[in-house]
Amino acid sequence: MKKYGIKSKDNNDILIFHALPNETTKFQWYISENINEKGQPIDGQIYESYTLSTEVIKRKSFEGKYLYCEYLVQGIDQYKKTEYIKLDLNIDSMVNSGVIFDDISKFDEQGNILNLIINN
Repeated sequence: MKKYGIKSKDNNDILIFHALPNETTKFQWYISENINEKGQPIDGQIYESYTLSTEVIKRKSFEGKYLYCEYLVQGIDQYKKTEYIKLDLNIDSMVNSGVIFDDISKFDEQGNILNLIINN
């Protein structure tokens, strides 16, 4: 899974997750109370990527819960899961809990995106 984070000054960080960036198949994103537990499907989230903000995490009470995606493996007709990502109210807290982002950026004063950390 590819994970990108964009920090904002208004404490509404943006998180972008790509389950399988180079695959075309069936996807469903889930929220789980615990790691390795079957989660609840997130309505309408049937695409390869899922984007949310820390404001949405707070509003939907996703803080401390786990995000993952199930995807259909072509050829063997079986579903597999991505890693579980523990959600928090800011990128720094997620990093401190062990989430490794592929890229962390921030918005500058003009709204442009500046890279802070690239891990690919």
